[in-house]
Amino acid sequence: MQTNLLDPLETDREREFSAFGRPVLVVEETNAQWGQATTERTPINTSATVENQLPVPLPISEIQYTIRMNGIVVGAGTTGDRIVIPTEGSRQITTQAEIDNSQLDEWWVTHLRNNETTQFSVEFNATIEYGGVERQLPLEFLTYNRTVQTDMLDTEQSETNAN
Repeated sequence: MQTNLLDPLETDREREFSAFGRPVLVVEETNAQWGQATTERTPINTSATVENQLPVPLPISEIQYTIRMNGIVVGAGTTGDRIVIPTEGSRQITTQAEIDNSQLDEWWVTHLRNNETTQFSVEFNATIEYGGVERQLPLEFLTYNRTVQTDMLDTEQSETNAN
């Protein structure tokens, strides 16, 4: 089985990210790929090359993520290393979010009840630390929602044969 679930995160289109009413970052590119899955987890590796638009360095102390499938949290945690994006400089932000495979049974029931349709979302937030004050910023350039549909039970074929 193959999926293009992460395709929205594969882009080199520049986007401006604003916070507190002013431009903060320019996102030059984003990438995502599936990591090596195990029985316990399914990693999603993401990266973004960002340029600091502020006249001061931008320290990111941590990045939090939440992965939902039909509203069920299948992954949540903190990822990435502390980085500082220099004044008018750029850095690559890398993260590894993980799906907790033990939550997939609960999700699968909702997928089947929704006619094999899932609302998949990955949300990232950064903790910015400056002058002893921490603030949460949504990383909208890595956050996305996607509808996933399958036909594992072959309902389309069954409907065709019934006619």
